Amino acid sequence: MEFLSNDDFFAKYYEVYPTLKKQFFKLETSQSYVEYNITNWNEIPSSQMPGIIKNAQANVFKQKESYSDVIERGVQLKRVRYITFPLSKYVLRQFSSYLIAEEIGERIFILEESNKLDDLINREIFSDFLLFDDEKILVHNYVDGKLEGAYYSEDPSEIQPYLNLKQISEELSISFGEFTANFNLVFNKLI
Repeated sequence: MEFLSNDDFFAKYYEVYPTLKKQFFKLETSQSYVEYNITNWNEIPSSQMPGIIKNAQANVFKQKESYSDVIERGVQLKRVRYITFPLSKYVLRQFSSYLIAEEIGERIFILEESNKLDDLINREIFSDFLLFDDEKILVHNYVDGKLEGAYYSEDPSEIQPYLNLKQISEELSISFGEFTANFNLVFNKLI
């Protein structure tokens, strides 16, 4: 795979995304990232979360046009979010953005940590990635939760392990709506 700097990663994304024909797939695996200059989300006072959430939701709304363009062409936008318990404040913040992303056409699924999952996946490649029509891939490179470029490939032999991971994650995940409908059960797991 070819390594891309952050600038090249975003340039490649904006080059490839508009050419989508069938499906855009995203796997998110980390429980926290460096965003909004926040390095430890669980140390953020709850009183600051509403402002952070509004900012994140506004960023999703800014993407509405690009979502609409590809959805009108029949492209499916799909995201699988891997979670572990207890849920981090970062993941909870993401959930607020997912509500808006689903409203504008993205299908979101939740993949819970489990022994079955561990038996089926290759942990060496279990990381965030973007698949474009199952033919092109960007694999995020994080250092201490901060995006430090990505790896890009159009080589089917390099993409195949990620297609396998995509299939497993799709089979074991549930819809975000189903997950949130059972949220009381989720909190019972935390106790």
